[in-house]
Amino acid sequence: MFRIISLNYKRRENTVWYTGETTDDFKVFMQYAIDGMNNPEILILENIETGVTYDAYKIATELYWIKKRTFEEKMRG
Repeated sequence: MFRIISLNYKRRENTVWYTGETTDDFKVFMQYAIDGMNNPEILILENIETGVTYDAYKIATELYWIKKRTFEEKMRG
C-alpha cells in the first residue's frame, strides 16, 4: 500500500492526494497529476507499511516514462 502526498513546509502540514495498492494505480494517478497539475514535482510516494518516501515524479518520468500528454493523445485514450 502506498499514498501520494505533498508537503507544505510553511504551514507544516501534508496533503494526501491518493492512496493505492498496485503499480497500475500509481501510473494512472501520476498520469492524471502530470497532465493536470502546474507542479507535479512536489508529489511524494510514501510506503504506508514502512514509512519510506520516494520522489513520485522522478519514478513516474524515469521508470515508467510518463510524460505530459498533448490534447490529441488524451483524445486517443
